[in-house]
Amino acid sequence: MVADESVRLKKYYPTVEGLFGGSQTLYYDNQYGVLDGIYYGGCGLVAMADYLLYRSQMEKDLVETLPLSLRGMAHSLQAYQSFLEQLSSTCVAPLRRPFYSLKHHPQNGEYLLGIQGWQLVRGFKRYYRRNELSDRLVQFLKIKHYKEDIVEVIREQLSKNHPVPLLIGPTATQFPKGLRVLGGKQELEMYKVTSEGKIGSAVSVTSHWVTIVGIEENDDESYFSVASWGEKYLIKVKSTLNLTDYFSGILKITS
Repeated sequence: MVADESVRLKKYYPTVEGLFGGSQTLYYDNQYGVLDGIYYGGCGLVAMADYLLYRSQMEKDLVETLPLSLRGMAHSLQAYQSFLEQLSSTCVAPLRRPFYSLKHHPQNGEYLLGIQGWQLVRGFKRYYRRNELSDRLVQFLKIKHYKEDIVEVIREQLSKNHPVPLLIGPTATQFPKGLRVLGGKQELEMYKVTSEGKIGSAVSVTSHWVTIVGIEENDDESYFSVASWGEKYLIKVKSTLNLTDYFSGILKITS
């Protein structure tokens, strides 16, 4: 059930060189190393980093796990990059496609499978365990299985000042013929508010992590307000609930 009232995070969202949250598109080295992994498949890492930075405003034991350069909500590109590289090397990294030859790499990230829901759960658990914060509960709730309750879970998380990482799963066309049942029917449309206050289509996405920062009501339509690529977008709640693939879902973290 979609509630009628809007709900938003109550604290400042982290910024990177003035951007709204981090963006994996800031990093690229053309060496198929850590930075290219972040560039092509690091949207889950960005969701993790933004969550940890945001929650550090409320959790003293969490802020003490961060380097001094990341204590606060306005961050330099270098400090944020170092944090992403740290998370990638110690907690979770984008999966590489098995048997894929980099010799034939077409410069579009096809050598990566990205970060799945179970991986990001494991990544958070590793971070908490390494920093002796293992009392946190981390769960991945698939939209396909929790469709009736997912909006209320998100609303509850936001009201408790927890950003909500959301994985938008792949479409059927991204799988070999025999596995297309695992994918969804279509990409998910993302919107932006224009300078005139109108909501217009911005981009369609698939296989992508965003971070939900609010639920908005506009013209009798409910939207999730999300952070992605260093900007704020809107996605329709109804369209999100209609994702039919086996991968889409949210991270619920209880602390």
